[in-house]
Amino acid sequence: MIKLKYIIFLVAVCVAIVMPAFSQAATLYWVGNDGANINVASNWKTTDPASCGGGNASSAPTNADTLIFDADCDNGATFNASITASTGGITISSGYAGTITLTNLTYANPITLQDNATFSVNSTNTGTLSGVISDGAGSFSIIKTGTGTLYIGANSTFDGGVIIKSGILYPSVNANAVGTGSITIGDTTGSANATLSGYTETSFANPIIVAAGSSGTLSISATNKVVYSGAITLNNNFYSQQCCCFVICNMLKLINSSKL
Repeated sequence: MIKLKYIIFLVAVCVAIVMPAFSQAATLYWVGNDGANINVASNWKTTDPASCGGGNASSAPTNADTLIFDADCDNGATFNASITASTGGITISSGYAGTITLTNLTYANPITLQDNATFSVNSTNTGTLSGVISDGAGSFSIIKTGTGTLYIGANSTFDGGVIIKSGILYPSVNANAVGTGSITIGDTTGSANATLSGYTETSFANPIIVAAGSSGTLSISATNKVVYSGAITLNNNFYSQQCCCFVICNMLKLINSSKL
């Protein structure tokens, strides 16, 4: 009986020692080279950095860590498919201007905006942001770049809007997938194509702005009873593709309708 109690005591001590090591989440600050992979431990620092470099994390991000992109290191970062897609969250700190590239990845945890955040998806790749995006008392935007496709789909609360500078953006599942701000289609310069799309039976009330300045094709292409019911401001030529419901819902709201 005494031996059994001794064994139980030893097991309890071992559990008490080991559990914190496995369960404690880390806060990691990005200090990697521009475009470097987030799965490399030396690209992260465990304290607020003064500049890029000097990473000291003991391991790459795990499924419970908070990842902070700080203004002290403006370098971009690449998320690839090998990262665990349930990390504790991303914070885009005030002043951070780097680009976060998604490579065939679903990121499912919250994103907190303390500044505008640029997400790039390149070529034939896709990226998915399925966690809630919030901006607290601020008003910050998600900016989509790259020629690939970004899916965004939580019941988000940010109100700074979405800017599709190039490629395709699919808001899905929730009416607040792109928050409560406006959706801007197109960049103000260049010739990149930009498309707002949709594939689920959802109604979006966000105002839509077609940006001036781009010579690319700026369009909406949505199927499966997607409704974009917000008012549209046309500052450029604009095309709707396979989108009968969209046209009917917005026909009387077009501004400068001769450009449609």
